Order: sequence, then C-alpha cells, then structure tokens
Amino acid sequence: MELLRGSGREDGEAANAYLVFQIETRRYGLPVAVVSEVLPACAIDPLPGGGEAIAGAITLRGRMIPVLASRPYLGHAARGTLPQDHFLLAELDGRTLVVPCDRALGLAVLTPDDAAASELIHDCDHIAAVARDEQGLVLIPRLTGCLPQRAAA
Repeated sequence: MELLRGSGREDGEAANAYLVFQIETRRYGLPVAVVSEVLPACAIDPLPGGGEAIAGAITLRGRMIPVLASRPYLGHAARGTLPQDHFLLAELDGRTLVVPCDRALGLAVLTPDDAAASELIHDCDHIAAVARDEQGLVLIPRLTGCLPQRAAA
C-alpha cells in the first residue's frame, strides 16, 4: 500500500496525519510525512554489527534496508516475523528504515502531546509523545537515533 501525500487535506490536518499501527495490543503512530509505504513482511537477514536496535536487513528493489527491532525497541518481547505482519518503510534523516509491526491500522489525524509522554511513560525512552483518538491512546515512537551512526567520509 503506497501512502498518498497531498490528498486534498487542509494543511493543519496534513501536518497531524499519522499512520497508526499495532504491536500486540498497543497502538503507535508515525507521521505520514516519514512513511512512504506499507509492505507485507518478508524474511529478515541478520546484520552483524547493526546494534541492539537493528534486527537485520531486507533487500527491497535492489537496496539493502536496515530493519528496526521494533518489538524490543518499544518494550515488547522479541519474536520472529509472521506472514501476516507488515513492514512500514520510513525515511529518517535521509536514510530508509523498515519498522515491523503486527499490522498497519490506517491513517488518523492526531495531536501529539510530548509533555504527557514524559508524565505517563517512565520506562521507555523511545516514546516521544502520546495522542488520543476515538479508539484510545496512540504512542508516538522516537525513531531518530536508532540507526547506526554513518561512517565518517
């Protein structure tokens, strides 16, 4: 599923548009501006030296793309990839990252509250903000910093 940008939404709504996804019973949101595609899950190749936050890599359209170990990164038990899982293709700091999830739920207009995150979430440094929609709480993960540092040129 390719996400469409500039779909006629008003600027305020577009700025607060998030792709909501689920891991176990928790819901998370990533800004639509950073998510380019939702893909079916596939096998992840191990990536030595990827760090704790990187589970491995996939090859997509001839490119090797690192895969976030999203379950442990966000405080869930690690498990292997299942056929019904989804991969979110995200663009961060000019780099591409795969964010695995149990399933992509859809788009929502959210108003994140980073102050509430610091008050409500004490055991996970990887949550940047929280938001609420008609179905409940949506956690906004902090993905910057999870990619390994680039080698100096």
